[in-house]
Amino acid sequence: MTIRLGLIGYGAIGRHVEAALTSGGIENLELVAALVKRPRHDQRPGGLLTHEPDRFFAHTFDAVAECAGHDAVRVHGQRVLERGADFLVTSVGAFTDSALFDRLLATAKANGKRLILPSAGIGALDILSSAAVGGLDSVTVTVRKDPSAWKGTIAETLVDLDSLKRRTSSSTGRSARAPGSTRRTSISPPPPPSRGSASTGRAL
Repeated sequence: MTIRLGLIGYGAIGRHVEAALTSGGIENLELVAALVKRPRHDQRPGGLLTHEPDRFFAHTFDAVAECAGHDAVRVHGQRVLERGADFLVTSVGAFTDSALFDRLLATAKANGKRLILPSAGIGALDILSSAAVGGLDSVTVTVRKDPSAWKGTIAETLVDLDSLKRRTSSSTGRSARAPGSTRRTSISPPPPPSRGSASTGRAL
């Protein structure tokens, strides 16, 4: 059985998926369409990319993977599930909004679909779950990202992401779902480009 996949966002993750499919690294998967935020000059063969949600959702998907940030989860998540596809969310931080999480989980159940939260969405959760078998007293999670990765999040109300010149802490606090854990998040401006290197990031 071939799984028909849709992507919301087409940055580093989307390109890796397409490259793996092209090279034969992923079997039994068809990349049907990718929804981007605005028209793109690097349009893919076969009209893969679209910035029009209605055109994207006119396709039939078995699963849709979000790789575009918190706002994409809020805007498109319910529609994905109501259209009959499983929804894989990489921007799991969107679910600090517990009402959003409850709404999408209820929609998934009502439509017999899955809301999938991969452990890789928060680095090392799989390692922590294994370590917890032996007992953990406290855990500190530090997240650092390029300013562009914080677009559409509460960080936009805290700092000017477009003019950031130095590392800035956006929040420090305890996890509501994991008492005893501490989470620090910081925004790091991208390093100056150097010859022979390239930076990748989540993008629409």
